[in-house]
Amino acid sequence: MNNVTCFKSSAFKHVRHGFFGRQGGVSEGLVSSLNCYPYIREKTQQIDEISNVHQNRKIILDTLNINADDVVTANQVHGDTIVTLHEQKPMDFIDADGVITDIPNLPIGILTADCVPIVYSDIHHKVVGVAHAGWKGTFLDIHLKMIDKFKAMGIPSANIIACIGPSIQQGSYEVDQDFYDRFISKNERYRLYFYPSVRAHHYQFDLPRIVYDDLMAANLHSVDWVRLDTVTHGALFFSHRRATLSGTPITGRQLSVICV
Repeated sequence: MNNVTCFKSSAFKHVRHGFFGRQGGVSEGLVSSLNCYPYIREKTQQIDEISNVHQNRKIILDTLNINADDVVTANQVHGDTIVTLHEQKPMDFIDADGVITDIPNLPIGILTADCVPIVYSDIHHKVVGVAHAGWKGTFLDIHLKMIDKFKAMGIPSANIIACIGPSIQQGSYEVDQDFYDRFISKNERYRLYFYPSVRAHHYQFDLPRIVYDDLMAANLHSVDWVRLDTVTHGALFFSHRRATLSGTPITGRQLSVICV
């Protein structure tokens, strides 16, 4: 447990939270060691023992000094659905990529392996949220729709803090022409987030920068960003892109957690 990889934001110093990596757990092999999800391919292939995953999640809870049985996570589907929890209930079979809660001592989390994890809180630490922003979710503005959910609870933008966790960075994220065209068709300003790759008709895409710039433009109280590349830091993070490029597209999932 002494080797647990955990990154935090100084903006959240009064909120229990952490962007965890792959170190400090009990899983072995390709999912060594702090893997927090036992399946891939929409739960059609099991890649880790459920008991290992449960123990890894407990290690995370202990690291954050949270007294709970597990971290609440939804069934992530790369969409823009956000669930607001005012009472505790099972979430494993609820399709959502964002969770918000005002329940004390209820840890909520997001699983990633290159996508952008985001944690949110109001400045009084009464409401917290997590979002999973892959390219599809970002295209659908899930990171901004989270702010709308906070507003619906009576919390203005100026009272919201957010932090973007480690994710795939531009130098590691090559995309094709169709991908580029999709984003440019939505908004011409997205040209700022691409530069030509070494391959013809391919581009390097800056996913976390879009999220960061959008959150900054939303006039929040503060926006932080842990700028680490999950692809190139193989000892620290699981990465779907790295696993795919290596020819062994099996990798674990790291967990980002926040708790009132």
